[in-house]
Amino acid sequence: MSKGFVAAGCRAFGFADFHYLFPRRVIDSLAADLSAASESFVAKQYANFTVACAVALLAFSLFCFALFVSPLFAVVCSFIVGIASLAALLKYPAYLASLRAREFESDLPAGLKAVQIELQAGSPFERALESACSGYGVFSCELSKCVAAIRCGVPVGRALQSLSLVRSPLAARAAGQFAFEYAHGGRGDGLGAIADEALSKQHALARQYGAKLSFYSVVFVGVSAVLPSLFSAYLIISSSFLEIPFSRAQIVAAYVVLFPLLSLSIAAYAKSGAPRLLSW
Repeated sequence: MSKGFVAAGCRAFGFADFHYLFPRRVIDSLAADLSAASESFVAKQYANFTVACAVALLAFSLFCFALFVSPLFAVVCSFIVGIASLAALLKYPAYLASLRAREFESDLPAGLKAVQIELQAGSPFERALESACSGYGVFSCELSKCVAAIRCGVPVGRALQSLSLVRSPLAARAAGQFAFEYAHGGRGDGLGAIADEALSKQHALARQYGAKLSFYSVVFVGVSAVLPSLFSAYLIISSSFLEIPFSRAQIVAAYVVLFPLLSLSIAAYAKSGAPRLLSW
């Protein structure tokens, strides 16, 4: 889902009061997830957007299902679509937070190495941090917030704690190591150790994903090629000896909508699990 589309939707439904339909803990969880994802969406506005999207998808699916199935079955299926879409949209901020944590961990090794080199060269701590505030992706973005807070007079230790907002154990360790280096005038050896560990983790994730990718490939081939072929064989045999239990519109919908949608869903799921090191 495009973040621009979500932001526009949040602004469009900012006036609504749909968020009162949710318990307070749900709104608080959305706010925490959006903060961890470093998104500008307000939790209440996002809750309004989720309700509006779920209702729109329910109405659209009701219209589509009514063309192919009985009215009662269409109502049941459309309600399932609406509830599933609402649940997925409520989980979307948590997905964004986990995605940002993965991006942070991918950019962490190079960023920490840059700070370590500056410290070993004898640069002041603040200048060493500034050297990694650009060119290292999400790590630079989060570190820039710390540097901006330090420039505004926030104590260094407290400013560095904002790195812990990223939902990654490595982010919390990096924040603690930064504070240690500042307090003890270290030369960044601990930062280099964390960078090496983060890089090893990326390599391990890449190997694990490579093993899973073979399974995803088999499932994708089965859904995109084998399943339509079996369905075609069933239709041919049924037309020869029995009455086909599907209408012409349902058969067309299966080949034009259902099978491509299943294939795209499997491909998207496989891509979503790819580590940043192997993302395409």
